[in-house]
Amino acid sequence: MFASTQTARLSVFAALKGRNYCLYWFGLVFYNTFYLMHVSTSLQQHVPDHLRGRVMSLYSLCWNLLPLGGLLAGALAAAVDARFAVLFGGAMVAANALLLLTSWRLRALPRKTP
Repeated sequence: MFASTQTARLSVFAALKGRNYCLYWFGLVFYNTFYLMHVSTSLQQHVPDHLRGRVMSLYSLCWNLLPLGGLLAGALAAAVDARFAVLFGGAMVAANALLLLTSWRLRALPRKTP
């Protein structure tokens, strides 16, 4: 997973340095393939059997709602400004992270290491 992340980072730098976007897209495809494979494998290995269906359905729901988020971001960018749409999306991600970090219910879950 580390190697695929570094490939994605290097492909972005390659795209910013020059005009060879083919290298950029190759790096992103490489990263995306290995990242998604790793996440799916990790979920299936570490989630208990009786919860696997629920967890995988939530995982699939999150991935399948991405186009709807893109549609809403595009509408917001068209209505206001593209920078505002990106800022708003980043603020929503940060708000969700803060909400999860301060959740007492999440902290009350028992820690279990494999």
